[in-house]
Amino acid sequence: MHAIRARHAYDGESFLGGGTPAVEQAIAAGVDGIEHCSCVTDRGFGDVSDETVAALARSGITVCPTIGLDQALLKDRTPPPHLKAILDRLGVTAEQMLQDRWDFVSRLHQAGVRLVSGVDSGIAPPKRHGTLPYAVCELVTAGLTVAGALATATAGAAQACGVGGRKGRLAPGHDADLLVVDGDLETDVAALHRPRSVLLRGEPVSQ
Repeated sequence: MHAIRARHAYDGESFLGGGTPAVEQAIAAGVDGIEHCSCVTDRGFGDVSDETVAALARSGITVCPTIGLDQALLKDRTPPPHLKAILDRLGVTAEQMLQDRWDFVSRLHQAGVRLVSGVDSGIAPPKRHGTLPYAVCELVTAGLTVAGALATATAGAAQACGVGGRKGRLAPGHDADLLVVDGDLETDVAALHRPRSVLLRGEPVSQ
């Protein structure tokens, strides 16, 4: 598998990694997956042509936008230096950045880009390990249906990882990997934050 992990980087003059040129290069190279894919330039997030977005959708490249964080932990916190540099350069707050990211993810989704969930777990307190449910919930905020958002963390993710033949679905011949939550996800996707049990190949691994 040839994949590019496109990170956001800021060198004081230009944006790299998750920026628009890197995404365009990834499409041209025919990679399997792009992380972040924020298409950030000096003008902001999602600064990319409709033609490039359409080419990304046609390519079938899987995009993990790495949205999803515990917003309660953003309050009264100074962003990490590299992120603060980007926010200062763009003249936006962390909250505005989140909205811009959601808006761009919505644009990608509407164009038919293949999305999966992922959050860069462990890079900062708001993205501590175990925050994947926030990514799914934020995809719903970005305009995906609940079923579509859940698929980004189940069937879609399994397919992207090359194990779609036995993971990610409830179907004959597949592993019975289950997350049981307290609530009805169709009406309350936030029930993902209330797990009751986890089963791996049909066997409980937590209570």
